[in-house]
Amino acid sequence: MNNIYRKLIVLFVFVTMGLMACSPTTIDFIPSPDFVNGETVDPEDDTNVPVDIIDATDLEVVDSVRDNSGEPQLVYVDSVDVMILESFPVQVNVLLSGQLSDGCVSVNEFAPYFDGEGWIIEVDASRPSDMICTMALVPFEEVVSLDVVDLAAGTYQVQIQEKAASFTLDIDNSLNES
Repeated sequence: MNNIYRKLIVLFVFVTMGLMACSPTTIDFIPSPDFVNGETVDPEDDTNVPVDIIDATDLEVVDSVRDNSGEPQLVYVDSVDVMILESFPVQVNVLLSGQLSDGCVSVNEFAPYFDGEGWIIEVDASRPSDMICTMALVPFEEVVSLDVVDLAAGTYQVQIQEKAASFTLDIDNSLNES
């Protein structure tokens, strides 16, 4: 009895698939009425639909986001997190998270430098100009070590692009006793 039901189900599936394969694939489009300001408008009558006229000479084409130097921005930093490692002298790492502008961008270096008050991290990234690339953001995470040996106690800031974070050294970070 169970075997008969199984055969009927298989037969039903094959018949259904056969009917679907033989059915027409075109679907006739039946336009529905459009609504403008809550009123039904006949799609064939374009006299009562408001139209804004745009002068194309006033439009500016923007192909990408530019950095301060006018070059296309290749790396977008979303977050900056400072990690102080438990050691002496203290070690400080910065976790950078963000997006690369497309699939061909590669980061050559994250270069931190101390300006006397804190660190500024510069991004050196490149993109081959002759390649066709995926136009999708590519996530990245990078850990950058800061040279904090012999640094006096105090609060310091780390900045990359428009993002910043700070950390505090409670004591001088030096092995030399004075």
